[in-house]
This record gives sequence, C-alpha cells and structure tokens, in this order.
Amino acid sequence: MTTLSIARDIVEDHLDDSDNDRWTTTQIDRALGQGLSQCIDEYLASGGDRFDELLDTTSTTSGVADLSTIDPLVIKGVTMLQGSRYWPIKSFKLEDKNIIDDTARTLQIRYVRKFVLPTTTSHDIVGNGATSANSWLAFDNWICAKAALFCSVKDAEPRPELRAIEQDLKKSIMQHTKVPKSVPFPIRKPYIPQWFGYVWHQNAKDLILVKQW
Repeated sequence: MTTLSIARDIVEDHLDDSDNDRWTTTQIDRALGQGLSQCIDEYLASGGDRFDELLDTTSTTSGVADLSTIDPLVIKGVTMLQGSRYWPIKSFKLEDKNIIDDTARTLQIRYVRKFVLPTTTSHDIVGNGATSANSWLAFDNWICAKAALFCSVKDAEPRPELRAIEQDLKKSIMQHTKVPKSVPFPIRKPYIPQWFGYVWHQNAKDLILVKQW
C-alpha cells in the first residue's frame, strides 16, 4: 500500500513543497501521525470494521484477561465459549456492581489495535511494524490529506481545493464502513449472554469477566 516514504511525498505535493523548504520531514511525520490517529478514530466512530482483529485467550480464575501485550485502542466485542459455540457477552462500566467471575473461561476478543506511524520509510503508514494492516488506497490518501491540512494551518490559508479532496476521500470511505452490511440472525439465547458480561479497564489493560446478580 502506501509506505511512509510515499506518504511524505504525497503530503509534500499537497503543500507544493517537494524540496522541504517550508516543512521539515519531522513536521510532516508529526502531521501524518496526527492524521493517522484522527482518521482511525473517525472511521471507527462511523462503524468501520476493516481494522478489526480477533484474539483467542483465556481468563484467569480471578476473572481477568490481561491485554497489556496488545494494548488495544478499543474493544469491539467479546464472546465466551460454552460447549462448542461462542456466545456474545455484554459490556459493563467499571462502576457497575457485579460479581467477578471465578472460573477460567475461553474467550474471543474483537479489538482494534493502536496504530503508530512507522519510523522505517519502507513500512506502510497503517500497520504494525513491517506487517501491513487491512488498509486501502483511499484511506491512506485520506490520512495524507489530513496531514497536509494540519501542516498548512500555519499559513492561515483556507485551501479550499485541499479541503475538498479531504472531504471527497472521507465520503468515499464512510460509504463503505461495514462490508458486508448485515443483521444478526435471530436465535434463542442461552444463559451465557444473560448472566455474563465484561468490564474493559483501559488504564490497567485488563478485561474483567463478571456475573450479574
């Protein structure tokens, strides 16, 4: 897809600054990092699922699944194995009063990782080191357009053409936030979704299984 080196060139072209006379590489990278973060946030807020990943894990007998090694940006869903099937369980807030589960459980967690702009120029701007994420060209270009707008703020110019490009890219991306669009097939739910839930403790990076009263 779009490597850091290519992304820098795109931003410089948007700014008419191919020789880095006004914006240094450090400034462009800072803007690309900000654009990456904001575009991911906006895409997820709209319901986008292209960056979802699944983690198979097991909770401890104290009801905790430690996610500190992946440090997810957001938890999008948790399912619990019961028999031969995984069943979705609800999300609760930290302040909700529930009993912490005391049995080791097999879980599948759907999450989105935190993306950080790479420092290696041959790595894609959306990815995990040398491993590319499930991005696509329009999304990468949206990040670059955002970055160019962040850089151009110091010029105090409206830049209508650049803003139009950014909005066109955003519109294209948001039209495909969930592929394919679907509705869950109605099923008769067992006790698992009714009795169990989870609390995502963002600071501790712990997912805590709880039982409802």
